[in-house]
Amino acid sequence: MRIVLVGGRRTGKSSCGNTILSRECFDTDSQTTSCTEKRGKISSKMVTVLDTPGCFSVTSDLFMAPSSCAILLVVNMSSSFKDTHREDLEKQLESSEKTISFFDIPA
Repeated sequence: MRIVLVGGRRTGKSSCGNTILSRECFDTDSQTTSCTEKRGKISSKMVTVLDTPGCFSVTSDLFMAPSSCAILLVVNMSSSFKDTHREDLEKQLESSEKTISFFDIPA
């Protein structure tokens, strides 16, 4: 399973990745400048988490890769999620032929 973390800068994507993998593998002290991939086992299944730089214009290759099982949009609830961010993300997702579901998980 492959999980791609997307969202704006300083929204907690790296922290989210650390939580998913149950260990401190992504650096949360500095800004992510390139895609970083870490792996771990969850319930005896291998999981790959891809932490992306803070932007909504992640290349569509990440979304269209056959191994991308989940794309998690990480949003800091104390800052605004602008319409332009939503539109950029929707354009990226529309190029994919995958099923898209949205869930709100308050932290």
